[in-house]
Amino acid sequence: MNSVETIIAVILLLMGIPEQCNKMGRPALVYSAYVIFGLFIGGLLTSKTVDLLQQAGAFGFILLLFSIGLEIDLPGWNETLRALRRAFIWIVIQVPFWLLLGFASGLSPVESLIGAVALSGCSVGMAFTSWMNFPGSSDVKRKILNWMVALEVMAIILLSVSGSVVKHGLGWSILGKIAGMSVAVLLTAVFAPKVLTSLRWLLARTIHWRVHFIVLAVLMVAAIGERLGLSAAKAAFFLGLFFSRTTHEGMALEHHLKPISENFLIPIFFVSLGTTIPFQAMASLTGFWAIACAGVILGWRHVLFHRIVSPRLSIPVSSGLLVGPNLTMAAVAVEGLPENERFYPLKTWLLLTALYMTIVSVMLLPRIDSSQENLRKS
Repeated sequence: MNSVETIIAVILLLMGIPEQCNKMGRPALVYSAYVIFGLFIGGLLTSKTVDLLQQAGAFGFILLLFSIGLEIDLPGWNETLRALRRAFIWIVIQVPFWLLLGFASGLSPVESLIGAVALSGCSVGMAFTSWMNFPGSSDVKRKILNWMVALEVMAIILLSVSGSVVKHGLGWSILGKIAGMSVAVLLTAVFAPKVLTSLRWLLARTIHWRVHFIVLAVLMVAAIGERLGLSAAKAAFFLGLFFSRTTHEGMALEHHLKPISENFLIPIFFVSLGTTIPFQAMASLTGFWAIACAGVILGWRHVLFHRIVSPRLSIPVSSGLLVGPNLTMAAVAVEGLPENERFYPLKTWLLLTALYMTIVSVMLLPRIDSSQENLRKS
């Protein structure tokens, strides 16, 4: 397929797949569908077309992280600390087990740790509508949501550090990188209100250029963050996090971005992500091992919820599936790794394992009424 044919196929996909997922009552399957599509067509594309998709997808990844930050509604300080403590315990309980899976996959200790952190994260946006339909009191459901948010934030922060460790190794230089990243986060927190004030002023006086100004602000902060050692996408995440559900004229910022981000560039990113995995990898030893790992991890989580989490919080055991969708966290981990053949096994294993975990979890979660999904997006 040439570049024009690929763009035509992607546009048709963008038009049809989300609607079909909504009709199935599985809107969270849409990102997985994009990855699978990229997996199927990857071998049919020229290297030039793949490069084109990946370059466009790079901007989609920045907007994806910004959107993830926007969707996170941080609770009060005490509640945040409790959620982070629960998330930390959840990760600590599982990481040793997942490290063994990584070692069995032939990965190094650092690579296994990156995989463990990514798979312990949670894609809140993918599971949010299912969370809304779960039974239980509002207080209990709020605890679950705060815990999911804490897992997502903690995973992104840890993956930011781990990516620098992989690229630069352990040593004094990594301390400088972490210091630069911390400065970038601090500056983002300080200047986010000022950026937001300027955006409000511009949005109030413009109609046709709203999306342009929002994207420009995100990219400017991302570029500054990258200069300070924090990747552009991570800087965009923290900007979205500090904006956190900020609205203008009753409409969320993500609503203004939707035509270019959720409806175009973010899907292209997931399609390009799928093209990085050769289709034959699904039938390889790594592919079969990814299926086994996904099954083992989901089974282990079911045991933990049945024995510990469910009795303590008085929630259904099936609510453990809410932390199953983690495809975006795997994408964050993969994008943070260097472009090196050495990391090909890790990228393949991690993406396929997260893909299988996400699909199984979403299919086992309750079906979503399309009217409820439309209400959430409105």
